[in-house]
Amino acid sequence: MFSRLVCTVGRLAPATGRVGLWRPLSTCQPRFTNDTPQPVSTSGRTGLAGFLESKTGVTGAGTLGVGMAAYLISKEIYIINNETVVVVVVGGVIYYLLKKMGPPITQYIDERNQKIQDRFYGFHNAQIKEVEDAIVDQQRLDGNLEVRHDIFSVLRENNAMQLEEEYRRRWHEVITEVTRRLDYQVC
Repeated sequence: MFSRLVCTVGRLAPATGRVGLWRPLSTCQPRFTNDTPQPVSTSGRTGLAGFLESKTGVTGAGTLGVGMAAYLISKEIYIINNETVVVVVVGGVIYYLLKKMGPPITQYIDERNQKIQDRFYGFHNAQIKEVEDAIVDQQRLDGNLEVRHDIFSVLRENNAMQLEEEYRRRWHEVITEVTRRLDYQVC
């Protein structure tokens, strides 16, 4: 009887095994269990910092640094002298200045760089504007080129009219000359 129950539950359970159905041999409600493992977050760190964070937690890297410094000082591998104090003080002053004066200085430098770039790119932008104007003029001239066929046809018609006019003028001269000779002969 129990073997049939195990086989039936085995067939009904999903094949992935992520969500299993557990039913005790009692009349209580069925409970669903979630067997999916939670992903380990390393906050996007890689390398030694990510390795330490995954093994020791968030404070592992700081603890390692303090421990290494304490070990180096206690074994006199690193000796604290006046240069060390100067480095710590200068480092603190630089850090404080960067924190307090960093944004205004950055803004001033960005504005100054923008002015310099505007001055340098002014000539370049002027050339770009000239080229764009030349392109617009060329497009207007392209409209004129579409009219050239009409202009050539007008010129052809004008030449034909001039030839016709010359022909008629000469024909008129011939007629007047012939009539004058005939009038001369008749008289």
